[in-house]
Amino acid sequence: MKLGELIKSRQLLLLWEILMLNASKNLVTIVVFICVSVLSPVAMAASSDHFVSSWKTNNSGSSGNTSITIPTTGSGYNYDVDWDNDGNFDTFGITGNITHNFGTAGTYTIRIRGSFPRIYFNNELDKNKIIAIEQWGTNIWTSMVRAFAGCSNLVNLASDTPDLSGSTNLANMFRNASQINTGNWLWDTSTITNMQGLFNGAVAFDQDIGSWNVENVSNLNNMLNGVTLSSANYDALLIGWNAQNLQANLVFDGGNSIYCSQAGQLAHENMTNSDNWSINDGDLCAEAYFITSWKTDNSVTNTTSITINTFPSENYDYQVDWNGDGDFNDPDESLHYLGNATHDYGIAGTYTIKIKGLFPRMFINESFGRSKILSVEQWGNTPWVSMNQAFEGAENLVINASDTPDLSQTTDLSYMFAKAVNVGAVSSSGNWLWDTSNIDNMAHMFELASVFNQDISSWDTANVTDMSAMFHRASAFDQNIGSWNVTQVLDMSRMFN
Repeated sequence: MKLGELIKSRQLLLLWEILMLNASKNLVTIVVFICVSVLSPVAMAASSDHFVSSWKTNNSGSSGNTSITIPTTGSGYNYDVDWDNDGNFDTFGITGNITHNFGTAGTYTIRIRGSFPRIYFNNELDKNKIIAIEQWGTNIWTSMVRAFAGCSNLVNLASDTPDLSGSTNLANMFRNASQINTGNWLWDTSTITNMQGLFNGAVAFDQDIGSWNVENVSNLNNMLNGVTLSSANYDALLIGWNAQNLQANLVFDGGNSIYCSQAGQLAHENMTNSDNWSINDGDLCAEAYFITSWKTDNSVTNTTSITINTFPSENYDYQVDWNGDGDFNDPDESLHYLGNATHDYGIAGTYTIKIKGLFPRMFINESFGRSKILSVEQWGNTPWVSMNQAFEGAENLVINASDTPDLSQTTDLSYMFAKAVNVGAVSSSGNWLWDTSNIDNMAHMFELASVFNQDISSWDTANVTDMSAMFHRASAFDQNIGSWNVTQVLDMSRMFN
């Protein structure tokens, strides 16, 4: 019989004697005695102070298939282990590695208390046997360098978080821990200076660590090498880190992760331009670009060039891939435009261009090159601030985009396609299922767009106040828009005639 079990049985015997001799007295004392003497091992087993982990003994490792070895490094150890997680500690005063034989192969949960400053698998010993961190406890870790490196079967982390206040180094902590992902990752990393290789090769990892404090970090080399965060999680990382006072001139490896939101784009650009970071990642997602096609010789002058027209009072900071190949590294494609952008191809022809960055508004406005733009192939993730006169007079324009424009930041679609005589033919392939819930002005939107006849019956018009001349002389339009909410509309003059 184990010591804990012997103590428990003696306590029960003593309790019985008390009950027999004094059954009618001191009932409260007896109840308290029961709770403290009999149930205290259960409470101990649930202590939130202990470091708790689970292991599978017959996974490959340096110890036998019924054993495990707790790996340590350096000094400062004086810890106890409860080998069967029953709240009764079995081995005391350990100052380094220890191997325990359970006698039978299986999965076991163990509990550690006392001074245990580091765990150090370092891609060695029983790295494949540890399968979960059940609880970090209140232990103050002095370093996490290579703590779980090579722990390929470690899957779950605890719902609490490690106390890293005594540590500055997380280098290679989960290197090649290929299954690690689930758990609570809201860590306080404010003392950390080194995250080199932290998740290098941890290919399953996909969590939002945008809240991590990286202001003191000076080494991020290979941090996410081989990892693919979801675009949402990578966007969150870029946005969260960019908001901090970062160390300059760092190399950061984001693995294969791609960013998609415009906020992610702007954060990425600020980190590379203002903080002079070198970021290696999967780049901007293909769905983010604003893509259009142009025919340079659809005018009598400047037949080999195009000009992207912008609105004078808006703030721009964008790049253009003039060849549409997704490469923004060519000398004339790495430029950041703050207004209109003109490019001469040297040869007349039809070209597809991609735009990324801060590009809040298109403003054709019957400009001289209005006949050159042929199509919108993709709206991308740009939150447009206005569509007023965006494509006015673009006489050859068609909308082929299968996505829809982000209109969450605009209220104005007035004159958007006025005189765009080819836009929206019923046979065209564009997606017109737009979210217009924020729009209050649709005046002259399709005026003289003579072939437009798309089903826009699902548009939300509850906030629209001006529909004047919206379909004025749009002679082909014949859709049923009887379901539109027009209770706020103040002006419908010449809407159809």
